[in-house]
Amino acid sequence: MMFTNLRRSAIDALVGRVAASLARIEELLDSDRVSSPVQAGSLFRYLDRNYDLDYGHSLRSVACDVFDMFCRGTVHPNHRCHFGLFVPGSQAAGAVAIALAARLNPRRGAWWYSTAASTRDGAQLDHELTA
Repeated sequence: MMFTNLRRSAIDALVGRVAASLARIEELLDSDRVSSPVQAGSLFRYLDRNYDLDYGHSLRSVACDVFDMFCRGTVHPNHRCHFGLFVPGSQAAGAVAIALAARLNPRRGAWWYSTAASTRDGAQLDHELTA
């Protein structure tokens, strides 16, 4: 079971880094405005200026740029001053779950294809219905 321990330590490290980053992002969002005005077309101009799609770009730089664009061009429902209705905020656990699911890509379409995802979803639904 060497691989299980290897995966556990890698996931522990990932969760720690993601949780710390998300906490820092929450601090930054709280010190910023709930939203900022964005001129129509400005994001397209930015992409045209900075991304020649004939060439590769590093995942790190693309992820940082996309995050910055989302920060500038999105109303932040996680912000402590956002009082919108029916816009739930996100939590660190959700971001970690999405990252892990995206990496493993558990197909939920059929029980036989992803027994673990189907069983976990069923247990969650049973809990929700009986709570």
